[in-house]
Amino acid sequence: MKVSKLFISAALLLALALPAPPAAAHPDSVVTIDVVEPAVYLVYAGQTVNLRVTETNTGTSGTGGAYLTHVSVTVNDGTSNIAVLRQTDATWDDGTGDDDAVLEIGETWTWMIYDVPVYATTTFTATGTGRAPSGIWVTYPDYPTERDAVTVETIDLLPGFTLTKQCAQEPVQFGDDAVFDIELANTGNVDLIVVLDEDVVDTLGVIVTAGGTIGAGDPFTLPAGQTLEATVAIPATTYPFESNTITALITLPEWTGRSDSWMPTASDSCDVIGMCSSETAYGLNDALSPKCFNTLGFDNWGWTHGPMAYDGVYTFALWAGAADCSTDKGTYAGTVTIDYTGTGPKGYDITYNLEDGFEIVAEHIGRDQLPKVKEGKKTVPTVAPGQYYVTKGMRSGTIYIIYHAVVEWCE
Repeated sequence: MKVSKLFISAALLLALALPAPPAAAHPDSVVTIDVVEPAVYLVYAGQTVNLRVTETNTGTSGTGGAYLTHVSVTVNDGTSNIAVLRQTDATWDDGTGDDDAVLEIGETWTWMIYDVPVYATTTFTATGTGRAPSGIWVTYPDYPTERDAVTVETIDLLPGFTLTKQCAQEPVQFGDDAVFDIELANTGNVDLIVVLDEDVVDTLGVIVTAGGTIGAGDPFTLPAGQTLEATVAIPATTYPFESNTITALITLPEWTGRSDSWMPTASDSCDVIGMCSSETAYGLNDALSPKCFNTLGFDNWGWTHGPMAYDGVYTFALWAGAADCSTDKGTYAGTVTIDYTGTGPKGYDITYNLEDGFEIVAEHIGRDQLPKVKEGKKTVPTVAPGQYYVTKGMRSGTIYIIYHAVVEWCE
C-alpha cells in the first residue's frame, strides 16, 4: 500500500510539471458603415451622400493565427450591390504602413464611396468577409459584427413658383423707356434653374436686379424660399400702350434626377402718351353767321357769331390751330354746346363732347360781337381772349358768341 501511494504522487507531480498546450487563435472582425456627408442622414430626393466603410480585425492571436486574407466588403442599397470593396481600394491603419493585402490583428481598412444618389429612403448595408489561416471564413451571420447598416431618409421634392410682371410707372412718354417690375418667387423646397427670356429686351439686353444683371437667356439658380426682384426697360414705341411679356424656363437641378420643366409667362402693359400739343381753339358754327376776326380789321384768327336770340342752345365745332380761319389748317377737337335757356352761375350752361385725347385747359366766352377795352379816353374793340366777358343781367334780346379755348392733346 505504501508503494502504490508513492507511485500516484509521483505521477501527479509529473503532470503538474508539464506545460499547458498553446491556446487556439480566435479570428474576428468588425465592419462599420456611416454617412460622412451630409452630417445628418436626411437629404432631398435625388441628392447624393458620401459613405465611409471600415473593416477592423478584432481577433486574438494564438495557435494557427488570426490574420485575415481575401478580405472584401460588399455594400448593398436594398436593391443591388453598389460596391465590392477590396484591399487595393482601401486606406489602412496598422501603425506600420503594411500593404501586404493581409488584415492583421488590430489593423483597419477604410473605404470612401462618393456621390451616391438617394432617390428614396434607403438603407445601405455593408457585409464583410475574410479567411483565417485555419480556413474559416469570417463573415455574417456566424460573425454578426461583420455586418453594419445605415439608413438615409429623403424629403419629397415639392417645387413651386410664382411669376408676376407689372408696369412700374405710367403713363410713359412716347419714345421713353417703359419700365416693368418682375418678381419670380421660389415657393417650393428645392432650388430652381431659371432662364428668363424677353419678347423684347431692354437696350442693354439684360434684366437688372438688386444684385447685378442677368442676361436674357442665361441660366441662374434661384434657391428655395428666395425671390428674384428685377426690372426690365424697353423703349415705348407703341401708342396708346406698350405691352411686354416675360417667359421663364424652369427646370430642377441635375442632382434631383428629374426632368420636369415649366414655362410660365407674365404680361403687362404701360399706358403711353404721345407728343403733347397745346393750341388756341375757337368755336365755329356756319349757321350762325360767323365772321373771321381778320375780316374785322384784326390779324388774329377766330370767329364771332350773331346776332342771335338770347334764349337758345347753340353748338359749335371746336377747331384748334386753324390759322387764317381755315379749318384745313386746323385740328378738329370736338364740339361745345352753350345753353342760354338755363340759369347757370355764369349766365349760361356749357357741355363738351371732345375727341379722344383732347382736354380743355382754359376757356373764354364773349356775348358782344367783339369785346371792348379802353385805350386812353377811347373805347375800342378787341379780340384778346382775356377781355371776353358775359354781360350780366341779360334775360332777352340778341347776343353774339365768341367761344375761345386752349386745348391740349397728345398723339
